[in-house]
Order: sequence, then structure tokens, then C-alpha cells
Amino acid sequence: MEKWARMVFNGENFDVETDTGNIKVGEGSLSPMSLLLVSLGGCTAMDVASILKKLKKHFDLKVEVRGKRAEEHPKVYTEIFLTYEISGDVSEKEALRAVSLSLNKYCSVSAMISKSCPIFYKVLLNGREIENGKKG
Repeated sequence: MEKWARMVFNGENFDVETDTGNIKVGEGSLSPMSLLLVSLGGCTAMDVASILKKLKKHFDLKVEVRGKRAEEHPKVYTEIFLTYEISGDVSEKEALRAVSLSLNKYCSVSAMISKSCPIFYKVLLNGREIENGKKG
């Protein structure tokens, strides 16, 4: 399966058209490095939500992604931190399994990024931390 994106400079930033939607990138818009965090957060959040929906759970889900960058160019991410906030009718076992399946099996963005940057995560269930670890 091939995916594609096309960027067109509009004088200030880039209008981006992809096979799945459109965005703006550049000054005053999303930066490419922010987009990397959004890609990781979106990928894993969609997985976790899909898994919990298949279990017919009623839940709310928030995923926060933070990245630490190198001081020198190229200012790559040196560590990425994910926080999953799950609330609702979900057991600890279900929440941890959904996050684990996403990070270690389904999320292709996580699989790619973790080859060059460690990914740490924390899972909160109904306001209580139930796990804190590193992908892999």
C-alpha cells in the first residue's frame, strides 16, 4: 500500500494534501517535528480506542505526547513520553492490554520511531497511575 503527500509553498507556509486529508505545515502552523508527535499520538490513540470499542467498553481517552530534543542540529527527539488517560468502565487488565497491543504490535509509527528513539509511557485509569514503563 502506497501513501502520499504533496506540499505546496503558499508564500508563508505549506498547504499539504495527502491521500487522507489536508493540513498546513510551517510558520504559524504545525511544525514537522510536532507532526511526528501527532502521528505517534494519533496512531496509538486510534489503536487503544479501537481495542476498547471492540470490548464494548464505555470510556474516555486522552493521549498526551511529549518529546525531548537534542540541543545540536539535527535536533532529533532523544526521548518521547506518552501518557494515556483512560476513564470509564475499563478494568486495569483491559487498559494495559490495549496500550501494550498498540505500542508493541499495531502502531506502525511507534515501531518506526522506537528504532531510533526510546518511547516511555504512563497509563492512568480513572485518575490513578497503573503502569509506567518503556516500550519494548
